[in-house]
Amino acid sequence: MPIYTRIITSLSDFIILIDEILTKYGASVFVEDKTNDGFINKLVITDNTTRLVKSNRDKNLNFFITTLSLEHENRFNFYDDAQCKFVIEGKGGRENATELEMLQLRVISKTPDCLINKISNEINLKLKKDSGYDSVILRGNHKVFYSKAYLGKKKFVYEIDNSLLPIIEIGNNVN
Repeated sequence: MPIYTRIITSLSDFIILIDEILTKYGASVFVEDKTNDGFINKLVITDNTTRLVKSNRDKNLNFFITTLSLEHENRFNFYDDAQCKFVIEGKGGRENATELEMLQLRVISKTPDCLINKISNEINLKLKKDSGYDSVILRGNHKVFYSKAYLGKKKFVYEIDNSLLPIIEIGNNVN
């Protein structure tokens, strides 16, 4: 069971990629959004991905894959000890005109629910089998999947807002 999964793709492309898995296990994706009085989580479905998933969203806004049944908009704490076993945390996946940020998934709980394990495993299996994705081992012995569609078109980066971090060099993606 992978605890961490690293993928170089946009968040909206990722949500579309895993839609079948989400449907199979009755899971949902929620994105964090800032409001005047804190944060709110918004349910993302394939039809509203482009409206809710902003490529230039704040770096501190995460997204969550969960098997919990929640309202479309909520202030749920996904890190709550009793509930985190039903959650996969996601960070990154932002993009701008020239860069694409690594998307990172993490199973939060040390004792996750069996459905969360299955979802995590199926995401990894789908990435291995999908002809639009490939993988590479980066420094630190981390396996990273990447979308072939962006090769040569965008720089792959760990974090868009941090130019001190190195560019992720895969094939011919560095201009």
